[in-house]
Amino acid sequence: MYQVTVHAPDGAEAHYSLGDDQGLVVGREPTCDVVLPSKKVSRRHARLFTNGDRLHIEDLGSQNGVFVGGARLSGTSEIRPGPAIEVGEFKIKIKKVDPHAAAPGEGDAGAAGEGHLEGQAEMAGQTLHLPAEPGFVGRDPGREVQIDNDSVSRKHAEVRLEPGSGHVVVDLASSNGTFVNGERLKPNLPRTLKSGDQVRFGETTWQYVAGPAKRAAGAGLTSRQKLLIAVAALLLVLVIALVALHHPASRPARWGQPVNTSHQGPDEATLIAQGQQALRDDRFVDAKRFFTQAWDLNPLDAQTRMLVRTAEGELHNQQLFNQANTKIEMGRDQEAVDLLTQISTDSGFFARSRLKVQELVSSLMQRYGAQCHGAARDGNRQKVLKLCPRYLDYACQTTEDEAAVKALRKAEKATRDQIPWTCPSRLAPWLGSGTAQAASPKTIIERQYHDKDVREAVEAYVNGNILQAQQAIGKVKNKNDTASEIAEALTIVSGKYKEGDADSRAGDQQGMLQTFTDALTADQQIVPTGVTSWYGQDMRTRLAQYYATQGQSSFDQQSYTDAYSAWSTGLGYDPQNKSILDGMTRLEHHAEDILDSGPGCDGLRTVMHITSDSSSAHQQASATYAKKCQ
Repeated sequence: MYQVTVHAPDGAEAHYSLGDDQGLVVGREPTCDVVLPSKKVSRRHARLFTNGDRLHIEDLGSQNGVFVGGARLSGTSEIRPGPAIEVGEFKIKIKKVDPHAAAPGEGDAGAAGEGHLEGQAEMAGQTLHLPAEPGFVGRDPGREVQIDNDSVSRKHAEVRLEPGSGHVVVDLASSNGTFVNGERLKPNLPRTLKSGDQVRFGETTWQYVAGPAKRAAGAGLTSRQKLLIAVAALLLVLVIALVALHHPASRPARWGQPVNTSHQGPDEATLIAQGQQALRDDRFVDAKRFFTQAWDLNPLDAQTRMLVRTAEGELHNQQLFNQANTKIEMGRDQEAVDLLTQISTDSGFFARSRLKVQELVSSLMQRYGAQCHGAARDGNRQKVLKLCPRYLDYACQTTEDEAAVKALRKAEKATRDQIPWTCPSRLAPWLGSGTAQAASPKTIIERQYHDKDVREAVEAYVNGNILQAQQAIGKVKNKNDTASEIAEALTIVSGKYKEGDADSRAGDQQGMLQTFTDALTADQQIVPTGVTSWYGQDMRTRLAQYYATQGQSSFDQQSYTDAYSAWSTGLGYDPQNKSILDGMTRLEHHAEDILDSGPGCDGLRTVMHITSDSSSAHQQASATYAKKCQ
C-alpha cells in the first residue's frame, strides 16, 4: 500500500491512499480522485496506479506534462516511491506504508482515530465525534457528523481518517464553505487536520482535538451546585439587560444580532469583483455565492441578479460539457454531440464545445454519409428516411449534397404523412451556415394545403395574425371539409387563447392551464407537423413556466417526485426552459446524494422516480435495485 502526499504551492498538504491494483486519476476536474485546482493542470492530467507491487504513472494526454527529476514522462512509466512527481505547480510524493501498522499514538489519549471537534463561540459546549471510517458533515440528520445550522449544507464536507496522518477534511463545494484556520478550502482538495486547528463549517466554528473528548464541564457537580450556577447566570443576564436599557446607544442595530465592530464584511463592489474573478477561473459555485451575497446587499439591482443567473447557467453548461467528455471516453460520440449542442452560445464553454463538435461530426458524417448513399443505391426507402436526415443534419451546415437531398425527397414523397426534413438551424453556431435547400415552413404548408385560400389563412395564423386568418378562411369555409375544420379550429384558438390570457393576468393559473391546453389541441389541427405558430409557441412557453413554478414549489417542500413530474411535463412544452433544466440538475444532484448514503430499496426507487432513464444516477439505481431488491 502507498501513501500519496500532494504538496500545494501555498504549503498545504493533502494525503491519499493507493492500494494494491488500484488507481487514482489526477486532474483539474472535480470528478478526479486527486483534484488539483490550477489552469496549468489538465482536466484529466495523469493516472497513478499499481500492478502488483509495482507503481506506475500514465500521462493522460496532458498539455503541460508530467515530470520526475526534471524529465518529462510520456505514456505509461514505472516509477519508484521517493522522487517528487511534478504536475503543474504541485509536487506529489509517494511512500510505501504498512497497512497494518498502527497510526501514530494509537492506543493513547492522542489517537488520531479518536479525534473530535469542540464547539467555539455560539457552538460552545457542543462536541462532534469524528468517525474513523469515511463519513460526511452536513445538516441532514442522517449524516455521520450532523450540524443543525442553516449555514451548513445538507452534504457539506467529507471527513476521513488517513493511515499515519490523522483526520482529513474535504469541502464538497458547499454553499458557505469550509475553513481551516481562516483559510477557505478549495472544493474536493483534502486538508489534513492538526490538533488545535480552527475549523469552520458555514458559520459554525470548532477546534480540532486529536484525541478523545474531555469530560463535559459540570459533569461532576451536584444538583445544588448546578442550581446555584444557573441562578447566577440568570442574574448576570438581568444586569446586562438593565444596563442596555439605560444606555440605548449601546444597543445593536438589529435586535438579537450584536454589531461586530472588529470586522465588516466585503462591500457590494468587492463581492462582484470576486465573483467575476471566480467566473474567469471556472469556479462557478464560488461565483454564484459571491454574486448572491452582493445581490443580498442590494436586492433591487437587476444587473447583480443577472450575474447570479449567469453563474447558474455556467454551472449547467459545465455539467453538460463534463457529461459529453464522459460520453466521448465511452465511444458514444453521437450522444456527446447531442449534449455539447445544448450549451449556450454565450457561454465560456461554447468555444471549447464548438471544437469538440466539429471534430466529432467530421467522423460521424463519414459514417452516416456512407450509410445514406448506400441505402439510396439499394432503393431501400425506409433506410433512406432513417439514415439520410441524420447525415444531412450535419452536411447541410457546410455543404450541399444534392444526391442525398434528392434521394430523401423522393422517399418522403412516396411516404404518406412523412414530415419533410429541414436543415436544423440550431447546429449552425457549431458547424457554420448551411447551404443545402431545406423545406421552409411555407413549403411545408404548401405541401399539406393545396387550396390557395386555405393556405393563405394558415400562413396568416402561423405569423400571429389570427384575425386576418379568420377573415380569409371565412370566405371559403363552406368550400370543403378542410376549410370548415380550419375555420372551427381558428375559432377555438381565438376564444381559448383570450380566456387563458385573462386567467393568467388574474392569477388563475389552473384556469390558464386548462384553456391553453384546449387551444393547443386546436392549434395542432391547423399547423402541419414541423411548423410552429406564434400562438402555439407563446402558449407552450407560458405553460412550461407554469410547470417550472409548480416543480419549484414541490422541490422546496422536498416533494421531489412531484417536482420531477411537473418539470418533465414542462419540458414537453418547452425543452429549452432554463428554470426547468436547472431544476432537473438539482434533482440529479439530490439523487446522487441519496446514492452516496447507501440507500435501501425505497431510496433506490426514489432515485429512479426523480431522474431520467438516461441519467447515470438512474442507471446506477436501476442496476443496484435489480440485484438487491428483486
